[in-house]
Amino acid sequence: MSVLVRVSAALLLMAFSIGCCAMRGGCSQDLDARTPPPESAFEKEHLRIGGRDWPVYSIGGDGPPVVIAHEMDGLSRGCLVLARELAESPAKHRVYLPLLFGKWNANAPSKHLLGFIGGRAWGKRWQLREPDSLGGIIDEAAALCREISQRHGGKRVTVIGSCLTGSWPVALLREPCVAGGILCQPALPMLPGSDTAKRGLGLTGIELEASVAAAKRENKSLLGFCYLEDQFTPEAMLAKFERLESAFGDRFAPCILASREDRDRVPDWATWIEAGETRGHSTLTKNAGLKSSVERAALLERATTFTRALE
Repeated sequence: MSVLVRVSAALLLMAFSIGCCAMRGGCSQDLDARTPPPESAFEKEHLRIGGRDWPVYSIGGDGPPVVIAHEMDGLSRGCLVLARELAESPAKHRVYLPLLFGKWNANAPSKHLLGFIGGRAWGKRWQLREPDSLGGIIDEAAALCREISQRHGGKRVTVIGSCLTGSWPVALLREPCVAGGILCQPALPMLPGSDTAKRGLGLTGIELEASVAAAKRENKSLLGFCYLEDQFTPEAMLAKFERLESAFGDRFAPCILASREDRDRVPDWATWIEAGETRGHSTLTKNAGLKSSVERAALLERATTFTRALE
């Protein structure tokens, strides 16, 4: 990879970090922000997976397990609040949050992201620019799901992915231990130049077919959230959702966030969720971390209803 391309990609990654949390003051600085549960409310452990130690936080009861894979800004306020809400929901989910990089309740996403880019983003483990590969990290995530499922007596896991990890639920659907998942603004691959790349999900055609087959065979489903105009790749985001809707049919429920004024622009194959604005990026976790927004209640209601239906 040329120095110019690498620098350009790094700058774009920084922009995604800002968009996920720091845009409009950021989750951590927003005056309307909700207080996340303290670190003491979670159990922390290190799981040995793929020759690496995965720091994993968990909270909740003995209900169906849920894995929340965080986005570019790390294990942020929105992730922690969402975990608490799922843990306190009628299903009493046991929620697991692996720390992929950064620190607990990340308040300096740019700083954490710089370390991620400089140290790990360009190897075989994270393949951020490949339309048909997520890298070795997805195999580790699959092993994590298997471990969690075994701990819960074979109960299947629900996976929630956002931005950087947004398409993980699709890839992990092939795992027998995964019940389904929620895709929030799946952003990979970065720098999508071609139409093929814009529709890319980090899976080969054969892998996508395997996920579709698993969904039909094992009664699995996917839920998806994105804004009508994603702040960074609006055409690519809608192209990915349209591809998923075409592949999975009624096994995928795409939900597009847009203002009332732009409701008519939402594609016929998607469900409209009223939002305060049409343009945005981070969906579920961003809104979970806020006390109020036009779309917050609808997002959380759909998410919790979905996870309960997968029990």
